[in-house]
Amino acid sequence: INILEPKMKVPELMKNIDIVNQGESYSLNVSKAKTPKLGKGEVLLKVFSSGINRADIFQSQGKYPPPSGASNILGLEVSGEVIKKSADVHTLNIGDKVCALLSGGGYAEYASAHSELCFLIPENIDKFSASALPEAIFTIWHNIFQLGNLTKNETILIHGGSSGIGTMGIQIAKIFKNRIIVTAGTEEKCEACINLGADEAINYRKNDFLSYIQNNVPTKRVDVILDMVGGEYIEKNIRLLRYNGRLIFIAFINGSKVNIDLLKVMTKKLIITGSTLRSQSLENKIEIAKSIRKNLWPLAKSGHIKPVIDSTYSFTKAMEAHNRMKSGEHIGKILLINK
Repeated sequence: INILEPKMKVPELMKNIDIVNQGESYSLNVSKAKTPKLGKGEVLLKVFSSGINRADIFQSQGKYPPPSGASNILGLEVSGEVIKKSADVHTLNIGDKVCALLSGGGYAEYASAHSELCFLIPENIDKFSASALPEAIFTIWHNIFQLGNLTKNETILIHGGSSGIGTMGIQIAKIFKNRIIVTAGTEEKCEACINLGADEAINYRKNDFLSYIQNNVPTKRVDVILDMVGGEYIEKNIRLLRYNGRLIFIAFINGSKVNIDLLKVMTKKLIITGSTLRSQSLENKIEIAKSIRKNLWPLAKSGHIKPVIDSTYSFTKAMEAHNRMKSGEHIGKILLINK
């Protein structure tokens, strides 16, 4: 593969974050690894920042191994500067500042990314915050709009409304003129969701979301549910959906195994679906990216959607960043800054 060399020399070894004692009591340490080699269609990024995702914690605990061919280094999204590219890359130039979706390798000084999964950072978003965009935008667009087919004036329930994905989902669904209900675990989180554009925010520690919606929301039912919780929520979700409703799973924080009566799936003609992003083929991700470039990226460039940042941690404080996510206290995205 022909590689267009950068003006600056790229070292053979780079700093990265290593998982130590993978399992429930893992820790994260700064280490050294080989700087990635480029494949077809790829660029090398000097990383500004990496977004923290729950998948990173699951991988560190040994519950979510990287797919075949992916880097073992944590990190599914970054922002960075293109410093090197394969000769077949014509959409990006050396020096471009981008954010990118990865299948691994983001907790590092340098990361390789496919050029079609890179997006030029909008002028109104700083180069660090931009790393919070890829996972959330890909997840929301693919699950709610492509799989869930959410259409104008429908009602959506987003569980985990104050998460990185939830905060992005609220903004996008609002733009597309949907009624938005969310669940969150504190009054502060509920208030943040309302401020972003949610119509109703239910504190699940105080109210059962099923009875709350049935008693306080005029429609009493919802059209689409985005669920990252699972467990006891699953049966309630099915009861809450109206005829032709869609239930979409993106995680099972409270477990994926439940004893459930599925009769309502038939009688209400429901669709139950879901997806993981990381394990999808490159071709699928590129198709999603094309749709995002057309439908959502102009909204990021115009400032109508922007990342909600909870906190930032320096590269050496990666374990503290993970602990922040595990605490469940965050609102929006947690970032690892590479300075």
